[in-house]
Amino acid sequence: MTPAFDGWLLVNGPSREMLFDALRLVQEERMLKFEYVLPDDVRREIGLKILAIEAIGDYNAPGGGQMWLVKAFDLDSEMEAPDRICLLNYSTQSRTGTIRFGSADMAGPSYLPADERMREGFFLVITNFGGWQFCIGSFEESEGRKTFLQDLMGKIRDVGFDSQGQDGNTFYSGVAGEAWMFEIALCNAIPEWMRPLEPKDFTGLDMLGDFPSPDEDDPESGDPEM
Repeated sequence: MTPAFDGWLLVNGPSREMLFDALRLVQEERMLKFEYVLPDDVRREIGLKILAIEAIGDYNAPGGGQMWLVKAFDLDSEMEAPDRICLLNYSTQSRTGTIRFGSADMAGPSYLPADERMREGFFLVITNFGGWQFCIGSFEESEGRKTFLQDLMGKIRDVGFDSQGQDGNTFYSGVAGEAWMFEIALCNAIPEWMRPLEPKDFTGLDMLGDFPSPDEDDPESGDPEM
């Protein structure tokens, strides 16, 4: 299954010191553990050998220098060696990010793709597991993003998706008794190719395209039970 977002979501990993120690001691087979989560909320752990690290994002800004593009080798996989290369967009500040498996074909001579660049800020990335993704940001500060998120979750609830949950900095919404329909992630860095909408320009759920509701999906359905 191919994820709707840009790689599987990393929810826990090593500190900056541990990350660079693993690279420095690569000849000693130093391994680091990362935890990632699938869209169905299944958590998995992976052991990686660090091969290369590149600073990404706005590392010249105050508080920058916390985002890294990491090339690693999957020690747990039984696949052929080239297919065991992973690429991580990883924040040593939040210890979160994304991971892509089988990424050997994405690497250039330095083993790090030139177009993998990140921008830092306070963003909300909204993913519909039916197929689309939308980004809002950058917010001036985290409290403003928090207020916007609360209002957004309320709007999603009002149209009928009244079952909501949270896993760290990721929020989910859907219909009770069914799989999650929406994922709303608090991100402090997004890929450069993603074009976010400024918060002041967001006028409602209609901007997300044909925003579905349970009633639209099934005209005969009533209010979902809690």
